[in-house]
Order: sequence, then C-alpha cells, then structure tokens
Amino acid sequence: MINSDKDAGKEDRLNRQRYQPPGALRVLDRLATWFVDSRTYPDPDDRLRAKVFVIAHFLSPNIALLIAALLFFVADVATSPLYLLVLGFVLFFTYPFLVKWGIPYRRASVVSIVQFSLLVYSALYYFNGFTSFVIPWIAVIPVVGMLFLGLRGALLTSVLAAFGILTMLLLHFGGHAFPQTITAEWQPLAFIISATLSVIFVSGIVLCHLSLYWLAQRRLQSELVRHRQTAARFRAARDAANEANLAKSRFLATASHEFRTPLTTIQAGVDLLQRYRDKLDAQQSAEYLQDVMRQVKLLTQLLDNLLLVGEEDATDIQFRPETIKLADVCQDMVRQMRLGAESSQRLDIHFQGECKTAYLDEAIVRRILSNLLSNAIKYSPPDGAVSLSVKREDDAILFEVADNGEGIAESELARIFERYYRVSETARVGGTGLGLSIVKAAVDAHHGAIRVESSVGVGSRFIVSLPAPLTAA
Repeated sequence: MINSDKDAGKEDRLNRQRYQPPGALRVLDRLATWFVDSRTYPDPDDRLRAKVFVIAHFLSPNIALLIAALLFFVADVATSPLYLLVLGFVLFFTYPFLVKWGIPYRRASVVSIVQFSLLVYSALYYFNGFTSFVIPWIAVIPVVGMLFLGLRGALLTSVLAAFGILTMLLLHFGGHAFPQTITAEWQPLAFIISATLSVIFVSGIVLCHLSLYWLAQRRLQSELVRHRQTAARFRAARDAANEANLAKSRFLATASHEFRTPLTTIQAGVDLLQRYRDKLDAQQSAEYLQDVMRQVKLLTQLLDNLLLVGEEDATDIQFRPETIKLADVCQDMVRQMRLGAESSQRLDIHFQGECKTAYLDEAIVRRILSNLLSNAIKYSPPDGAVSLSVKREDDAILFEVADNGEGIAESELARIFERYYRVSETARVGGTGLGLSIVKAAVDAHHGAIRVESSVGVGSRFIVSLPAPLTAA
C-alpha cells in the first residue's frame, strides 16, 4: 500500500510537470483568477470569458495610450479631444475591479463595449472623419463583443457598429465638415500604426482566449488523471478493507472452533477421571491428565495470542531488554513445547557460541519461540522432528526453528506474516492465523529481522535475528 501511494505521488508530479504552462501565461492566469471568483462563475465558459474580459481591460488601454502618445509627441497633436479620449480609455482600467467587487462581467461587458464604441466613433469624428486613422478600429468592435459575450455580444456590437457608421455617413453626406486634426503628412503613418495596433489588439485577445482555454483543458485533464489515481487508491483500500473484514469473519469462525475443541477434550478428560478414577490404573490416569494438560496448554496459548493482538492494536508490543539467562529460557520453552507434542515427535535444541546470557527482552523471546515451535510441531507429522538452534553472531542472536512438515508454497511466503492469513495447504489443520503475525510484531519490537525458507513437502526453516550485545549498553 505504501509503495502504491509513492508510485501514485510520483505519477502525479510527472503529470503536473507535463501540463506546466508557460510562465507568462501563468502570470496572466493568476492575475485574472484574482479578479474572477470561480464560485461566482462555476460554468467554465463563463469563467473563461470573464478572465479574457479582465486581461483585455488591463492591456487594451495601453494601446490607446500609446497611440495618444504618438499623436502628442510625434504629430504634435495637443487638443482637448485627445485628452478626453485618453481619460475615456483610462477608465477601462476600472472594469476588472468592478468584476472583483461582484458586478457580473456580462453586465460590465455591455457597458464597456458601448463605451468603446463611443470612443472609437468620437475619435473617428475628431481625427479627420472618414480619412481618419481610427477606421480599422471599427472592425474591432464586433470581435470584442463576440469574445466577451459570444453570439449575442457579436450581434449587439454589430448593431452598434452599423449605427455608428450610419451616423458618420449621415454627417458626411449632410455636408458636415469633420475636424482635420492631423495634417496630411502624418495621416499615412498614423493609419499604418493604427491598423497594426488594431491587428495586434485583436490577435492578442484571441490568443489570450485560446491560451486560457488550453490551460483550462490541461488542468481538467490533470484533474481527471488525479481523480483516476484517487479512485484507484480508494478501490485498493476498499478491497483491502473487504479482505480484512472477510479474514476477520473467517478468524471468528475458526477461533470459536479452536476454543471449543480443547474445552471439549478437557471436559471429557475431567469427567472420565471423576467417574472412573477408582477403575483406572496409574498409567491410564497419567495419560488422561497429560491430555488435559496438553489441551490446557493449547487453550492458554490461544488466549495469549488473542490478548497479544488486542495489546498490539492498542499500544504495540513493549520492548524492555535486560540481561537474561538465554540458554535456560530456550530450554524451558522446549520443555513446555514437548508437553504439547506427540509422544513420537522429536524436539531438539542446539547451542552455538556464547548463548548462556544475552541482553534481550525475555517476554518477546518467549513469544517468538512459543509461536514458532508450536507451528513447527502442529504442521509436522506425528513422527516428525523439530529443532531449535540458538547461535551467537557478534552482537546478535540467531534463532532457527526447523521442521520436516508440509512446507509453504513460494507464492504464499510473502503473506504468511499477515494477520488472520492461513496457508491454503494447511487449512485442514486448526489455527487462527495469528501466530506468525505476532512473531513478526515481536521481532519488529526487538528491532530484529525474520526470514523463512520453505518447500512444499520438505519442511520450513524460520530464522530470527535479534540484536543482543553481551552486556547492556
């Protein structure tokens, strides 16, 4: 699960790099996003046009101011209409703030387009009429309306453009003389500059619209990728939870059976001893008592495992190392395990190196050996052999529990330490699936390591390595 989360995080970072837009576009988008609240414009198309509206009203007045500066400084045009037009175009800077303050951009667009049309026709009137350099900007009006408001905006601005041209024509054919503000020598240059800037203005707005649309599509694609990754992680977590619930259900059914079997045997043995104690000889009584003791031992181990699971869930296994008599502990565990083994089963213990004492947690060592030896005995044949080897290697103690039992398939080795998991080949043998998970938790609590070597039909070897200096640090 951890590895899948890491892979998903790595893929998410790669997706973000893949959809990284150019720096200038990111700056423009952040600027527009500050003015356009996505909650106010949940529709992507509306939000896109609102952003284009904001960016255009920050950039377009600069073109008008550039034309005014050329007229003032180059063509030596210094008239009151020029100043009024400059003031009118400066007011366009306020429209983004109107959107920021909650005025719908569509309403602001209508006012802006009307104002833009009036300024264009006013400039046409004051700067040489139909010979004015402003003529190319008449074509800009419908384009702006379409980009801001769509088809309705294009219709509105087309009407405004037609109305303005009709008014100018009526004045022209009515014999009205337009002010000749710009001299003939500057008219061609002014027209070229004006036409060039109008093309740049329209191209800039169209490019801005397409770029923001591209950015929105890339973000949507990136969000879809992240959504798929999240959905995949959710499905994996759901499947894991379902599997855990199923395993717990199987565990409860198995555990109830596991408790019932030794209790039934204990009850039957005690009843026989009570009813027929006068008729049983010493050997028969000893055999019944040994059976009872064996089942009590098994029941005690089952209860210990269940308590350990609850303790591990709550506070984890506590690690309290001290100098212990390791050889005595191991021999005692083997002696206890022999009580639960079949009389024909052989259980041996071997020591290598200095194993009399070690700095270990005795409770953890007993838990590890109890579960490993119990499993080895349980899954070995009645005449099988189980061995415990204890070996010192530098500042570590190696415990090796080997048997010649049924073994574990290679495909299942990776899961044997999972809680409630039981190897399919050993399902017929009683067990709760908790023993090896407790061993793994105990080894981890002791900062050790465990590995297993097994072959089906040959047997298994569990090797546990626990850090154990000769003396306490």
